[in-house]
Amino acid sequence: VYVPSGKSEQLRAALARQLEQSFGLTARRELRQTAVLLLVAPTGKLDVHRVAEPPAKRGFTRLTLSGDDLALLAEQLEESLQQPVVNETGLQASYGLRLQRAQTTGKIAAIDVETARAALREQLGLDLTPALRSIEFLVVDQTR
Repeated sequence: VYVPSGKSEQLRAALARQLEQSFGLTARRELRQTAVLLLVAPTGKLDVHRVAEPPAKRGFTRLTLSGDDLALLAEQLEESLQQPVVNETGLQASYGLRLQRAQTTGKIAAIDVETARAALREQLGLDLTPALRSIEFLVVDQTR
């Protein structure tokens, strides 16, 4: 949807009114202190190592994450790990990361943190460290 410059607040307000009238829903943004994983560059730079493609394992599927901004890598890791990941590398660089994850009875499992940490260290010289950060959440309330 194209929103003319300077009109986004009007559109948000109209959508909020319509959601409340039609479905009885209201939404608000709220900062919450939560456990996250920090994507960090211990050496202050991306240290790319070409890693041979791991052999295919029975019951596993390959996952390749790639892009041109480490903020995107943090988003991809967040989705794969199913927990918040915050990019604190301070870097903007292209990357490619190869992971393997288990597949059982047709379902693909989430990647565990230690598998992701090992791949990040080995392939990119990056790390994931646990921390607490204030993260903005969208809170939806039902009014009726």
